[in-house]
Amino acid sequence: MDAVINLKCFLSSLCAALGVSADVTVSQISSGAEALICRDDGPDILVSRRLLEFGPAWEISTNGSPLRVHPSAQGAIRTLAALLAPNKAAGRVLFAAEGGDLA
Repeated sequence: MDAVINLKCFLSSLCAALGVSADVTVSQISSGAEALICRDDGPDILVSRRLLEFGPAWEISTNGSPLRVHPSAQGAIRTLAALLAPNKAAGRVLFAAEGGDLA
């Protein structure tokens, strides 16, 4: 059940961060959790977070796009942001150690 709660929280928070109004419905599947993101102004998006033969993976698809598989949340976030808010510019985050020199 933790997988369902975690995926719901993750996707709902991502929608809020992108300023997208959507209904997120999540259910348990045998190898993880699966979610359907429904919006009034775009295609429904199916997202699953499951354990595949090569390890954990994110699978993302819509009716109009091929299945995309990502081994990390970073790639999944990039794909979801492009599907949920295609008119928003992609952002970048820079991480540095405290006292690090960025020269």
